Amino acid sequence: MSAAPSRLEPLAVLVVLQDPASCALIEQEVAELGDRLLLTADPGEALHMADRECVHLALVDIGLDEGAALALVHHLLMVSPGAVVVALVTQAQAIRGPDALAVGAEALLALPLNGDALHRVLGMTRSRILEARERLALSAELSSERRRREPALLLGTLEERHLYSSTYLHAIGNREIERAKRYGRRLSAVALKGAWTRALALALLAVLRSSDLVAELSPDTLIFLLPETNALGAHACRRRLLAHVKGEQRARPTLERGATPSVGFGVSTFPHDGGGSSALFRAASTRATEDFTSVVHAYDLGAHPLADLVDSLAARPLFDAGARSILPLDLPISSLTTVVEQACEDARRGGHTTFIATDQPGRSLGAIARSVLRPQAAPPRAGPARTERRAEPTYLPGVEVRDVRSLPRCGDVEAVVLRAEHGSWVCCGRLEHQRFRGIHAADPLLADLVADRLAEGLSPTGGS
Repeated sequence: MSAAPSRLEPLAVLVVLQDPASCALIEQEVAELGDRLLLTADPGEALHMADRECVHLALVDIGLDEGAALALVHHLLMVSPGAVVVALVTQAQAIRGPDALAVGAEALLALPLNGDALHRVLGMTRSRILEARERLALSAELSSERRRREPALLLGTLEERHLYSSTYLHAIGNREIERAKRYGRRLSAVALKGAWTRALALALLAVLRSSDLVAELSPDTLIFLLPETNALGAHACRRRLLAHVKGEQRARPTLERGATPSVGFGVSTFPHDGGGSSALFRAASTRATEDFTSVVHAYDLGAHPLADLVDSLAARPLFDAGARSILPLDLPISSLTTVVEQACEDARRGGHTTFIATDQPGRSLGAIARSVLRPQAAPPRAGPARTERRAEPTYLPGVEVRDVRSLPRCGDVEAVVLRAEHGSWVCCGRLEHQRFRGIHAADPLLADLVADRLAEGLSPTGGS
């Protein structure tokens, strides 16, 4: 494939879309900017186009082919690793948005498109290419300095991807933080703590984007630096990394019964967790250490079906794991509704939020979440306001409900998983005599596990 274009070269824009009005808008905007348009409504043809062309931006309607086009996001990134992929969703498809982010989409845009949003995405893509060039220039500069003064900066290579030392990591980390401040963007770090090897570190590079970096922070800690990534994107990356470590195919982990955790993962995000690389990496490392204390490991819950999982937690509702402790929750059903509503309100203030819950007759937690987690503008910029037009897509909250009554012994199970920029919250238990009796916790690993089990239930339309 050809190299990324210079400032004057046109972008190759792949559009996988059927909506006539949005297609016409894109054609007009791309023509005015002098870019090259590749337009199709067939995901298979789109993949062939990406294989033949150097695609810089892909706009994909993930609702095409009855939702099968979601997989195209992942496949496009495999064919064109440097491409910016943006998922297009209607309001009815908003619940699929988190899935698109999990498989690599950079952002979500609502259909039908408007001209400002499209213009900003095109501008963002140009800026991304130029910034990648700056990053490569900095890398070359530091590599040159390494050869002169510090031979140990570069620890290993694999097909031109590098495992860097902490010296390089802090240098590039502070550079990316300054860039994030300047443009009001997010930056995340994922820490892996435990018995890692260099071979494992280099193998995990296959899970990352070409712009992501991995470095040794300490003898037992790796840091994955993820530019242009918010907390939800970082947690999706964490799940992919953990699945890779466990040798699984799915993005979310399902730990084997009796498995002893050999590594822990932690996530931190700028600006929530600090304004410098040291604070950011320290927060991620601390949370990776906390991962070992999760109740998922302590109670050996990884292989439990939903009913056993709920009962095991309810039987021992007090578990001290610091910030990840589980606590009992025993209250009237009407009060549970209030608790969920307040949790959604708190999560909404932080930015992009996803929600999955059980769908019990007469108690629509999903409706409560949708009323609170309305489509919202991007959160305030972390840096000073700027006048140029940049991509600030609307955040479409993912609200999903599942009917788990068909699962064994789950007729009275109620569960909620809420993921937000600043953390995860989960509550699960059983409904008994108009009361909810169960637990709640702010444990990302437990939230992943409960969400996994809920996904085994039926959607409101009766599908799986």
